[in-house]
Amino acid sequence: MAMQEKYTTGVDNLFAANQTMPVVTDVITVPTGESAMKRGTLVASTGKAVTAAADVYGVLAEDVDATKASVATVVYLTGEFNEKAMAVGTPTTGTLSVSDCKTSARKIGIFIKSNQE
Repeated sequence: MAMQEKYTTGVDNLFAANQTMPVVTDVITVPTGESAMKRGTLVASTGKAVTAAADVYGVLAEDVDATKASVATVVYLTGEFNEKAMAVGTPTTGTLSVSDCKTSARKIGIFIKSNQE
């Protein structure tokens, strides 16, 4: 009897607009010890949640928990995303919000928008 993994998806409004630009993905490794992160978290090239706006590399495509072991996961490198469905890490000093990352994300093809409800 073959084993089969099952995946489910739900509507979470991560994507904004009509995606007229292509959505490009890649795989990165989230290092061991990184606490659980939700789909839509802005991540740095190190695989950790961004703690500085200049460190934006991509957007997590799925929930990830690397508390016990590193995890290879998919990130979106480009696209239009709903600000309210996104998250960032906690900086060691000061505060950081998704809105603070808009300018640096835009430079690499990630467009953060406020969807109308």
